[in-house]
Amino acid sequence: MDEKSLYRTYVSALAIADDRERRQRLEELLAPDFVAHDLEAVLPPGNIASLSAFRARVLAAFPDQRAEFLDVIQEGDRVACRQRVVGTHRGPFQGVPPTGREVAIELFEWVRVAQGRIAERWVVFDRAALAAALNPPATS
Repeated sequence: MDEKSLYRTYVSALAIADDRERRQRLEELLAPDFVAHDLEAVLPPGNIASLSAFRARVLAAFPDQRAEFLDVIQEGDRVACRQRVVGTHRGPFQGVPPTGREVAIELFEWVRVAQGRIAERWVVFDRAALAAALNPPATS
């Protein structure tokens, strides 16, 4: 599987609702020493288990979450993607009770591929925009 196809398959695996199935699929796609650099501060050590646990939280809050690939670029062993992710806030997330609102964010993810598996990932997005979407200012 080429790097772009591997990346797309990995993003699909992140959306698997069943914890066991998601974890199993991620173990097939990610290197045994995989590092999720964006999660190290939140769920140390930022490995496959912590990524799967984080995705369980996200999917509990946004069960209908879907990703749209806006750009997918590969150079060497790196794949970069700009995505638009949309989901309905149906469960608690980061201390915010469900709002029923549809939330959309744009995120950027880079992965490094080694020996046919994703070895590292970095994700950045506007956390303030997500917080504002979940907690819009009160209107008078």
